[in-house]
Amino acid sequence: MDHFDVLICGGGLAGLSFARQLRSGSETLRIGIIDRKADSEARTRYQVGESTVEGAAYYLSHKLKLRNHLDKSHLLKNGPRFFCGNPNRSIEQRIEIGSAGFPRIPSYQLDRSILAKELIDWNDANNIDFFPGYTIRKISIHQIGKHTVTASDTNGNKREFSAKWIIDASGRRRLLQKQFNLSRANGHRTAAAWLHINETIDINTLSSDSDWHARDPQGIRFRSTCFFVGKGYWVWLIVLASGKTSIGIVLDKNEHPDIVLRTPTDFRAWLNKNEPTLHEHVHNRPHQNFHSLPELSYSARRVFSPELWACVGDAGVFLDPLYSPGIDMIGLSNSMVVDLILRDQTGDCDAHRIETYNDFYLRTARTYLKTFRANYPVFDNPYVFMAKLYWDTLLYWVYFAPLQIYDIYRVAQTGEDCFNRFARLESRMQHLFRRWARVCNRLAPNYTAYPPPGSILIELHSELNHARTAEDALQYIKDSLEIVEATAGVIFMRAATELYPAHIEQLKARGGI
Repeated sequence: MDHFDVLICGGGLAGLSFARQLRSGSETLRIGIIDRKADSEARTRYQVGESTVEGAAYYLSHKLKLRNHLDKSHLLKNGPRFFCGNPNRSIEQRIEIGSAGFPRIPSYQLDRSILAKELIDWNDANNIDFFPGYTIRKISIHQIGKHTVTASDTNGNKREFSAKWIIDASGRRRLLQKQFNLSRANGHRTAAAWLHINETIDINTLSSDSDWHARDPQGIRFRSTCFFVGKGYWVWLIVLASGKTSIGIVLDKNEHPDIVLRTPTDFRAWLNKNEPTLHEHVHNRPHQNFHSLPELSYSARRVFSPELWACVGDAGVFLDPLYSPGIDMIGLSNSMVVDLILRDQTGDCDAHRIETYNDFYLRTARTYLKTFRANYPVFDNPYVFMAKLYWDTLLYWVYFAPLQIYDIYRVAQTGEDCFNRFARLESRMQHLFRRWARVCNRLAPNYTAYPPPGSILIELHSELNHARTAEDALQYIKDSLEIVEATAGVIFMRAATELYPAHIEQLKARGGI
């Protein structure tokens, strides 16, 4: 039987990055990874989740020390770019929200197969045992330090492993979640399908309009994660360094209950009906790597256990791919569990700390889910969606990104009131956007530079560049509540003119919320 201090079940991004992060913190721990893919497949594995935001970019660049690899092998991202309004109009006539230049803080469009190979090669060179081609058949949680895993290769040959810590990084298979009946539905009913086009789809080729091209003087519109949004759906378009283009469809099943995207034919037919301009440019181009998921989002009742097991990344929770939070959540869960294991080496990891970390992670996921759940109908109202996008960006840069970047979980017990205030405010604001979108008739401008020049968002974005301790970062979040609440008041007053026209003067006198 092979014995490890830490055994990682799954060799995708969560598992590979976990191993690298843990090895960077300890040269002595014996670390193993079991992966069902054969070695050649593992090094060229295809996965979606190509787009990153600031938290994920920080995790990869700084905590995993991959900055040189990212700059050399992946594309710098020109932020998000949204195309709203009538999908039957040409793209230059649709409402566009996006940046004309690269953001001050870098993020990336990842070719996940290139990143996987980099991680595997580094792990191999740093004494991390990799067992490709093994399917996990059984995980047995025994006394602390005596867990066992049974796996078999493609010929049916069994192999036994034991470990003090078991890390479930099995992705959507969620081995431990299903074994202990810990998964739970979260009310966010979405489905998705995606594929790769085998060439670069430069969005600038979708129009020859000179005024439209003038908005993009550097010719970097194609470096954005491009979103085509409509009522109850959005479509992504992401160009990768390998020359491929990732295209995906995400649907709100409450708005589109009868739509199924089981095959590439379904996929292209849906595009033809709902996003005909995009379909016209991709329908006759060869594709590969088609996948679909009829149920996208899920939550959990527990992700970290005092019995010394943990579920990281998608093996615990998955929220929504809009705004690309997936690698942020990988980074947060990985960092927390690595911290627990390193503390365990020195006798500083007790059940209370594990429970505190578990509660913090699940609380963060619950609050973040409010950004997405039941909000897809807002996409159909560009004016309200712009306000929601402003709010969502503000909350990410002030709250969600700092939680991960600055390891605030280490001081979470001193932030309970602050976290609760953010959660309550997020609930109220997302409810406001849903109600407002149903009645608002205002027209959005044809183009909005994003973030808006001169807005507080520019300053708040730059704040993510500052080095801070966990204590200092938590205080920064607490101090930022004043800005966040003031912004909520401004948005509320704008919405109130349509939601509460008979009471608008009274509301102004009271100062909004």
